[in-house]
Amino acid sequence: MGDWSDAVPYSRGSVRLTLDELKSFFEDYLALLKRYQRDPEETPRGARTVLTRFVAFPDPEEEA
Repeated sequence: MGDWSDAVPYSRGSVRLTLDELKSFFEDYLALLKRYQRDPEETPRGARTVLTRFVAFPDPEEEA
């Protein structure tokens, strides 16, 4: 992977959200991904496909 191995970001955190806020948060995440999507002919030289994952769930140790 060369230079790419040093560029792989990782983030972990937590936020306190209502169910409606979580839905909105996910919509914002999808909008961010869409902002960076482009057709192959518009892709700059040197760009690579970057796989992303989004996982969000309530803390199982916290009571509702």
